[in-house]
Amino acid sequence: MGMGMAIRVETSNGKTAVIYPGKSFERNQMRNLRMRLGELVGAGYTSIVFEFSETEHVYYRLADTLARLKDIVEQRDGSLILQGMNSYLTSIFNFLGMFNCFDYTDYQTEAMH
Repeated sequence: MGMGMAIRVETSNGKTAVIYPGKSFERNQMRNLRMRLGELVGAGYTSIVFEFSETEHVYYRLADTLARLKDIVEQRDGSLILQGMNSYLTSIFNFLGMFNCFDYTDYQTEAMH
């Protein structure tokens, strides 16, 4: 499975899911992520937080996947928040022209409200 770890998901209050992509999110984890996101949206989770504070590397297509997810969640009056982005991750989203597509926070308590 490469250097990437399994994606960890924590849920609370029946509508919020916090996703921890791990230290390194690799290309081979995309399918698993798409399946998990589909399950969460299908189960009615409308507030999805991606917690990146421990993430040092991401596969660049993650930005595109998150943009599609944001559209789906917002159609259900929900939100997608990126949390704990470091300068490297921010530069990837900027380079792809997608930084302004998302809401960001540094703190999980802000993201879960």
